[in-house]
Amino acid sequence: MRKVLSVLMAIFMPISLSGCFGLLGDDSRLLNDNDSNSSRYEFVGDIEMFVDYSLLGYSVNIKGKLKNTSNKEFSYISVTFAIYDKDGNQIETALDNMNYLQPGSTWLFDASIIGWATIYPKSCRLVNVEVR
Repeated sequence: MRKVLSVLMAIFMPISLSGCFGLLGDDSRLLNDNDSNSSRYEFVGDIEMFVDYSLLGYSVNIKGKLKNTSNKEFSYISVTFAIYDKDGNQIETALDNMNYLQPGSTWLFDASIIGWATIYPKSCRLVNVEVR
């Protein structure tokens, strides 16, 4: 019985090959200058991408801080990131959202996805911030 349990744990135990990757260039955080929402929030510190692989696939977590710099509550806010493989092909998008971010408050976002083991995420880029 112990051998069976050991074999099963070896098969389903995640392989800990995690890493941290930055965004593609410093300006990739910024949306275009015509985005009227961008003056209502700011990113605080770095945005980091963590990738964990297991025998069954991978997970990606993109973590950072976004501050409501306006004097109004955001009834809804979301961040969306494009995920790329080593060849620059977009393979996924990761999203996080929340409701009722108060004026002056900082949101610790964690945009995440899971995928198949045959694809290897390498980098990410912010593609959208939605504020209502």
